[in-house]
Amino acid sequence: MKKIELLYQAISICPLCGGDAHKRDKLTRANYFFGVFCIPLPSEGVYLLECTVCSLLFKSAVPSQESLSIVMAGGATAVWQSKSGVHPALAWVLPHLKNQHKSVLDVGASNGDLLAQVKPFASGVSALDVVEYPQCRLVVDRE
Repeated sequence: MKKIELLYQAISICPLCGGDAHKRDKLTRANYFFGVFCIPLPSEGVYLLECTVCSLLFKSAVPSQESLSIVMAGGATAVWQSKSGVHPALAWVLPHLKNQHKSVLDVGASNGDLLAQVKPFASGVSALDVVEYPQCRLVVDRE
């Protein structure tokens, strides 16, 4: 693994509607892993925030555009290969869908592995990523 330090930008208001947000949970990991990269999270950590207006779940810190470009150029195609088994984020997402059948937007959807596993519990699934991956397009039933 190649350790790469990124610049992060803080996100405190909803990127969808501009509403206020409250903390739902703090990510417990110290690093992201993407292809050959080990990417440390910011020292203050990253929180999962929920908009008090539209209920969008989003992270409190995301890589800057320049940092994201470096990471994507160095590892995207290797990362977007299909994986087997239960997606590790499924356990985090399902409690927010329980008995509510909400729509899900996966930002950074990669190949759509998480969306494929969330789809039976959601009213619809959408994806947003810096590059559209054809396998993900097959899973998405909305945007």
